[in-house]
Amino acid sequence: MKFSKPVKTSLILGILMLAAAMIGQSTAYGYLHAADIFVLLTAILLPIPHAAITAGVTGVLADLMKGYLFRSLATLLAKVLMVLAAKGLMKLPFGKKHPECMAGFAAFVPVIIYYIFEVIMQFIGGCGTASFALAAATFRKDLIQAAGSYILLIFVYDIYMGIRTAKEGIKE
Repeated sequence: MKFSKPVKTSLILGILMLAAAMIGQSTAYGYLHAADIFVLLTAILLPIPHAAITAGVTGVLADLMKGYLFRSLATLLAKVLMVLAAKGLMKLPFGKKHPECMAGFAAFVPVIIYYIFEVIMQFIGGCGTASFALAAATFRKDLIQAAGSYILLIFVYDIYMGIRTAKEGIKE
């Protein structure tokens, strides 16, 4: 069976995302992991449908495998919106020259999504207006993950481009 290049790339990046999420560090409010680097890389390398499906499905699988059933819906939304935001940011003038720098800002989309999710869950739990303050406890973890993902994406993308350039040089 022969797969197209976007499907092959989706499978490879999906496996890398899942592996990165599985070796993440558990915290009281989820887990810290490097999978968002690969989510952003899919946004750079793949067309929107492939990138969004790969990021969303892999994020949900990781949450289910880690036992975060209720967070999986928020993760699906966060990863798909992250891809869409990255694609939008890369269309800006600077994004065409340095897609990794612009797409990296999309790493902060899940911070907002998970905060809103936590507020809703706290509110359902009966915390009332205190939900906003209680949900802020996840903010620090999500900001650390987003900042780390942004910085590491630049390095991972540069490594990818170096390998790609070397590979093209060998073919010539």
